[in-house]
Amino acid sequence: MEPEKVYRPTSNGYEHIIAKRLTEWDRMRAEKRQHEGRADNDPSDDGDT
Repeated sequence: MEPEKVYRPTSNGYEHIIAKRLTEWDRMRAEKRQHEGRADNDPSDDGDT
């Protein structure tokens, strides 16, 4: 099995890979907040204020 390529050169650069990773990280942060009992916060808040 071929390893996942982190960077895939395209006409728009690497933005689609970066966007995929950011979406994944946002999901993980939301899950972590729920497990910490801070579910009262807006799940769309990324905590980078």
